[in-house]
Amino acid sequence: MNEREFILRIGEDLLRHCPDRYQVPVRKHEGRDTFRLDVEGYVTDCLKLQRRELRLSSDGSILGAAVFRPLTPVTVYENGSSRQIFPSSDVVITDPALQTRGMRGSECGRYRFTLLQMAMYQVLGKAGLITPKDMMVRHATGPDSGEERLAASLAATLLMPDSVLLAMTRSRDYAPFVFYEDRIPPETEREIQRIAWDLQVSERALRRRLRETGLLESRSRWEYPESSRYNI
Repeated sequence: MNEREFILRIGEDLLRHCPDRYQVPVRKHEGRDTFRLDVEGYVTDCLKLQRRELRLSSDGSILGAAVFRPLTPVTVYENGSSRQIFPSSDVVITDPALQTRGMRGSECGRYRFTLLQMAMYQVLGKAGLITPKDMMVRHATGPDSGEERLAASLAATLLMPDSVLLAMTRSRDYAPFVFYEDRIPPETEREIQRIAWDLQVSERALRRRLRETGLLESRSRWEYPESSRYNI
């Protein structure tokens, strides 16, 4: 079993045991019901994790953290100075800069992703699938370790399940989206923006998931259709 199959199996199992109240319906796509995950409710009420907002770095390089053991010192920054706190275990932390009051749609995708990735550290650690440190973090530059990549992949699978993506692309008869290197047909771009808005994820994360599921493929820019409806 490769890593993608492994993540997919864990994600399907988590969603299977996720109560319906954490699966928020979004608009029907070709008559099919689709949903997005209520991340805050799922993390707090279903996984029973504590959630806090703390500034974890002075330069924005750390977006979130998961604390596994009590009395683990966490350095936080406020008003230009740093101090240490000692949160209890089973805590997930996000940087307050990730969330703004009234934020909607794909604008809050980074916050939702970070919060869920921190929760997935806890899930994978408790299941013995990773060896957790006292505290594990999400860096702004992206995954830099196997554990971070695993948690990120699992978070992406829960936010954008294969079944939901398939339902949302049903009108295309499951034909993949096509990018031509740096050129994107306007119709494709609009449809990806709509799906990202419905799922409240970033377009970048959605594109990555579409590639993983075979619903997006890249071609040479020389294959770009020259019909007028694709002109940029």
